[in-house]
Amino acid sequence: MPLKYKDGSCVCTKKSKVEDLEKVIYLRFGDSSKWLQSQPLRCCPLPGLLYVDQREFAVTTVADDVIDTLGSDDATTCHIAVLRHSGSGATGLCHFDSCGTSQGVGDLVDRVSALSQDVDGRLELHIVGGFKDDDGSSEELSRKLLSEFHKLPVDVYLLTACISGLNNIVKNGVNHPILYGVGVSVKTGEIFPATFAYKGPDKQVRGLRHFIGDEKVINIYNHTDHRLRISPYSYRHTDFPHAAFFLQQSDQTIRQYLSTSPDVEPQHFAQQVKAAIAFFLSHPSSELVFPGGESRYFRMGQDGLWLPDKG
Repeated sequence: MPLKYKDGSCVCTKKSKVEDLEKVIYLRFGDSSKWLQSQPLRCCPLPGLLYVDQREFAVTTVADDVIDTLGSDDATTCHIAVLRHSGSGATGLCHFDSCGTSQGVGDLVDRVSALSQDVDGRLELHIVGGFKDDDGSSEELSRKLLSEFHKLPVDVYLLTACISGLNNIVKNGVNHPILYGVGVSVKTGEIFPATFAYKGPDKQVRGLRHFIGDEKVINIYNHTDHRLRISPYSYRHTDFPHAAFFLQQSDQTIRQYLSTSPDVEPQHFAQQVKAAIAFFLSHPSSELVFPGGESRYFRMGQDGLWLPDKG
């Protein structure tokens, strides 16, 4: 069943190929992109916030009395997808990079659909992210995401596509993303530009996964027991052979060699990368992070901070 526009018409051609990206975003989504970009940037407060990192997704329902907001940011060439069922209110958010796209799309849709069984309504999709980067990574991911949603055996209605060229602004002759992050209200489905002062828990553990080659997009939240789960991944000290070298380099060097878009990364990018590298050097084996191959669990405290939970 194809990916559809809000009015029910098909996004794709009869040959089952995604339409020209420029036509999709400029003719259909120009006005909605401008409207979203015009909304005030919110710094999402605690408690009630579930931050979704790169290559992660989370899904919950309107009945969740712990989570009010799902959100993610720091997306340059990355894309953030919000999927919500109009009847049940089940809502998911995923932060996609170039890895695990097909698997991540399938898992996100499966989870939202599972929480919406026997409820009238439709799956509604919003995608934000990317810009006119020099090597076309953003457009490639935009096309890949649209294609993967189109391949699904269920109808998905694309309501927002603030992606690639429609999320671009030129500053001092350099292309930049306009929106780096979004949040979604679990209760109302409202989507808004967002930034996040708190991105916990386990930021170093979650960030390190990108550098050691784990390409899977993982589900980090169980809405029934309200626990955040960091699934185990395996690595050895040889999986990041130049870690010590990079830890000693300047922020500019970190951005240049460890980013897909060094000129437009947020100011804190290099510090986050160095924190993940330092963690790797102090934990040179995954067994030190996930003893016995066990997941790391967290439960939200009254102040909104995620605390370790042994269950």
